[in-house]
Amino acid sequence: MKKRNARPVRWQGKTVGRVAGQTFVKNVVRARHLLRAVGGYAIQAPILEDLHARGVREVRVHEMDTGNVYWTTLETFRTKGKRVNFGHGPQVALPLEHWQCERSAQLSLL
Repeated sequence: MKKRNARPVRWQGKTVGRVAGQTFVKNVVRARHLLRAVGGYAIQAPILEDLHARGVREVRVHEMDTGNVYWTTLETFRTKGKRVNFGHGPQVALPLEHWQCERSAQLSLL
């Protein structure tokens, strides 16, 4: 996916991801962004609805520290996600059991 064709997605003035075609891509650091209480990743609820309105079909999360890539459909996120609010506004969190994962080989020797 080429970044130059991607459109940034912002939340409260901060870029939180990008949309390229029908895919929303979010870069995270697992140690900081994985919601342990839910065991998954979250998107702000208003952003999720905006992505739906834009015709986005897929959500991809790139773990910058592990190299792992998780993906799921936006529909799965909307139907199986859990509404949470841990102080960053209303979010929808999707447990990792509902994601597909491409594991990076970079940490396989540890």
